[in-house]
Amino acid sequence: MRQYPKGSDKLKVTGTARGAEGMRAVMGSLRTPEDFGTAFKDLLDAAELTVPRILELQPPPVSRSTLYDWRNGDHLPETPGPLLKIVELCLERAARRGKPLGTAPGDVEGWRDLLAEAKQFRDSGVAGRTEEAAGAAPEEPRPSPTGPARSYGGLPNRVFDLVGRDQEIDDLLRTLRPDADGPPVALVTGMAGVGKSAMVTNAAYLALERGWFPGGALYIELSGYDTDGPVTGDQAVLTALRALGVSEPFEPTAAGRQAQYRARLGERGEATLIVLDNAASEDQVMPLVPGAGPHRVVVTSRNTLDNPRHATRIGLEVLGVAESVRALGLADRDPVHAERLAELCGRLPLALQIVAASIRFDPLRPPAELVAELADEHRRLDVLEYHDSQERGVRAVLAMSYRKLAGPHQRLLRLLSLVSGHQLGEQARRKGTSHVSLPAAAALAGEPPAEVRRSLVALTRGHLLEYVVWERSTHREYWHLHDLVLLYARELAPAFLEEDGALEAAARHRDHYLENEFVKDVTVQVISGDSELGHVEWREQLGDFVTVGDPGDASYAERGFVWDEEQQGWVSSTPFPLDVASRAVREAERSGDRHALGLAKAAYGAVWLRLGEADAAGQVLGQAAELLDEAGDRRAHERALVDLALALACDEQIEQARGVLDRVCPDDVRLLRDRVDELLADAEGHRAKGVLWMGFGQLLRVKGLSREAISPLNKAVVQFRASGFRDHEGLALGNLGWALRECSFFGEGERRLRQAREILTANGFPAQIRRLRLDAQ
Repeated sequence: MRQYPKGSDKLKVTGTARGAEGMRAVMGSLRTPEDFGTAFKDLLDAAELTVPRILELQPPPVSRSTLYDWRNGDHLPETPGPLLKIVELCLERAARRGKPLGTAPGDVEGWRDLLAEAKQFRDSGVAGRTEEAAGAAPEEPRPSPTGPARSYGGLPNRVFDLVGRDQEIDDLLRTLRPDADGPPVALVTGMAGVGKSAMVTNAAYLALERGWFPGGALYIELSGYDTDGPVTGDQAVLTALRALGVSEPFEPTAAGRQAQYRARLGERGEATLIVLDNAASEDQVMPLVPGAGPHRVVVTSRNTLDNPRHATRIGLEVLGVAESVRALGLADRDPVHAERLAELCGRLPLALQIVAASIRFDPLRPPAELVAELADEHRRLDVLEYHDSQERGVRAVLAMSYRKLAGPHQRLLRLLSLVSGHQLGEQARRKGTSHVSLPAAAALAGEPPAEVRRSLVALTRGHLLEYVVWERSTHREYWHLHDLVLLYARELAPAFLEEDGALEAAARHRDHYLENEFVKDVTVQVISGDSELGHVEWREQLGDFVTVGDPGDASYAERGFVWDEEQQGWVSSTPFPLDVASRAVREAERSGDRHALGLAKAAYGAVWLRLGEADAAGQVLGQAAELLDEAGDRRAHERALVDLALALACDEQIEQARGVLDRVCPDDVRLLRDRVDELLADAEGHRAKGVLWMGFGQLLRVKGLSREAISPLNKAVVQFRASGFRDHEGLALGNLGWALRECSFFGEGERRLRQAREILTANGFPAQIRRLRLDAQ
C-alpha cells in the first residue's frame, strides 16, 4: 500500500467510492503537485497503461515529455481539457479491469478538483516546504514588483493537435533549462509551413509550467516575411518595454531604448523567456537579446540567420509518413489513401492541417476523391488553402519567402522549376525526382559555378532548397526542391520566360545532362510551363541515349545526333564513355575470359579516374590489377597499378598508395608522369583534372619529391577553385601547405594551411580538417 502524506490516515480511495464530495473530504492529503503526480501514476497503473501505450491508443493533445512530467509530479496541467481526455480513457480501462485506483479520483469531476487544489497549493507559495511546514496555514502570496509570478506574455494559444515534434521539443527544452550550460539563444529554423511557431509555443508553455521562468514570457511577433514589412529591431524593443511595464517617455535613441530594455530585465531579476517569432534577419533579433542574466531567447525563422550569440540551432524538417498520417486523422479509417495524401502534401504540417480541416468539415467525402484532386499538379496549391483565408495557404507562405530573395536567387529558383525527373548519384538515380548538381545548375543559369553556388546556398538558407551530400555520386553535392516549392516556382516561371532566358537555359541544361550526367534507366524531361522542350531517355536496343522529338524540329538536331527512324528519336552519335566501359566489363564477365575481364576493368577504372571519381576507380582497379597479374600481362598490370596508386592518393589513402606505387615505380616516377599526362588529356572538367593533379602531387610527396609536388598541387588548387568544390580546394591547399613546409618554405606553407583551415571551417568540412591535421594548427 502506498504511504500517504501526513494527515491522510493512509486513507484508501477506490474508483467507485470517490466523487466530487469525497475528493473535497480528503483533499488535505492530496493537494500538492507531487500528490497529483502520485494520483496520476496510480490511475495509469490501474488502467495498465504506460505513456507510450497512451500515445498509441489515443494520440493526446500534449507531448510525450508532458505526460512524463505529469506522472512524475514535475508540473501540473495548466488547463484541465487535455488531462481530462486522458483521464476518461484511463477510467474506462480501469473499470473494465476492476483495479483499485489508489490515490486517484474515480471520476472526471474529482480530477477537476484535484487539479484545482494542486494548482492553488502551487501558486500560494507554500509548495516546496517540508511536510511539517506544509501543514501550517499558508502565507498570503506577496505581489511581485514586476507583475504576476507567471505571465504568458502574449504567447499564442497552445497547439493541442501538434504531431511529431516530441524530439524537437525535448531538444529545445534542454537548451531552456535553468541549469543549461549552452548559449542563451535558441534558433529554430525550417521552411515555411513546417510548424516552427507551433512547436516553440508548446515548448514555451511547458517551460513556464515547470517553473523555469518565474519572470514569465515575453512574446513578440517580428513579421519578418509579411507584405506590410517586418517589425524593426527598434519597434520590437518598444513593444517589449511596454509589455514589461515601462512607462513613457522612453529614451530618445534606439541605443538608449535597448539599454532601457536590458536594465528593465535586470531589475526584474527573475528569469524571463523571450520568444521572437518569424524573424527574417539578425537585425530584428540582436536588440532583444539580453546581456548577462538567467533569461533565455527563442527565435523562429525561415532563414538560417547568422548565428546570434552562438545560438543553439534546431532545424525542423517535414514530418515522417506515419506522423503525417496521424496528423490527417485517417490512420484507422483509410490508411492507404492517408499515406498518398501525406505524400501529396509533401508531409508539410501546414498542408496536412489544411487537408485535415477539409476532412473534418466533410467527413463523408471519400479520401480517394481528395487524393484525385490533389494529384492534379495544376490545382494542388489551390486545394491547399483554407477556405476562409487565402493568406493562410501554402502558396501564400511560400510567396513570403520568395519575396525576400535577391533577384539572381529568384531567377535560379524559377529556372530550377523547369527541369524535372533527374536524380542524384551515379549509383542510385531514379525517375521523377528533382535534385540538381552544381555543374547542372551552372549550365542551367549560364553563370560561373561560384556565383551559382552562392544562389544555391542562399536558397538553402531560406529553406527553399534542401542540401544533399551523396558520397557515391559523381558530384557529391546536390540540391533538392520540395515538391510544393517546385509547384509554386513553376507557377511563377511562365511570366519570366523571356527575362530569364528560359528556353536557352533549358537547352543548356539538356546538353549538360547529355554530355555529363546520364546513366542507364534515367528519363529526363525539360519542361517550360506545359511545353516539353526535351525528352531524353535510355534505349536498351541501342545501348545509348535518345533525345525524343519531331524530326522536323531543327532544335533537336544538335551536333552529334542523328535521327533514327526505327527508334523515332535523335540518337547520340558519340557513345557515353562510362557506359561503353561498363558494357565491356559485362561482356567480359559473360565470356568467362579473365584476362579480358582484367583489361575491361582496368579501362573502366581509368574512365572513373578521368571523371575524378577516385573511390569508384580504386575499387575497380584493385580487381583489375589482380586479374592482370594472374594473366601474366606485365605491361597492363603495371599500368593498372599506377592507376590504382593514383586513385588511392586522390582518395587520401596515402599509405596504401605508397605500397602500390613501390611495387611498380621503386626507383623513379617516369611511368607515373607519363600515365598522368595520358589521363589528363581526356579528363572531364575542372574537378576531375584537380583530382588527378592532387593525386599526382601526393604520390610525389610519397616518393620524397616534395619540391616537385608543389607545382601539381598548385594546379589542383586552381582547378578545384574553378569547379566551385570548396572542400576539394581546401584539401588541395592543405596538402600544398604541408609540401611547402617539407621544403622549408615555412612562411608560405603556414599561409596555405591557414587558407585551407578557413575554407574548410567556413563551409563545414570537419573531417577534412582532421585529415589534414589542421585542428592542431
